[in-house]
Amino acid sequence: MRAVSPLVLVAFLGGSVANATDLVVFEDGRGLRVSGFELAEGLARLTLEDGGELGVPVSSIMAI
Repeated sequence: MRAVSPLVLVAFLGGSVANATDLVVFEDGRGLRVSGFELAEGLARLTLEDGGELGVPVSSIMAI
C-alpha cells in the first residue's frame, strides 16, 4: 500500500471529527477502531471506543 500524504489526508478529511466508528489503518498494516478523530499540526488525536485518546503522527496513518 502507498502512504497518503498528510496534506492529502487533511484536505480529504477537512480536519473533521468522525461521526461513527471508523477504522484507522497504520503504515505497518495494523488497524484500530476509533469513535472520533481530529487532525491538527501534523498530529492525529484519535478518540478510542472506550473513551480514551491517543495522539499519533499523521504520517503514520495510511487510511481512515
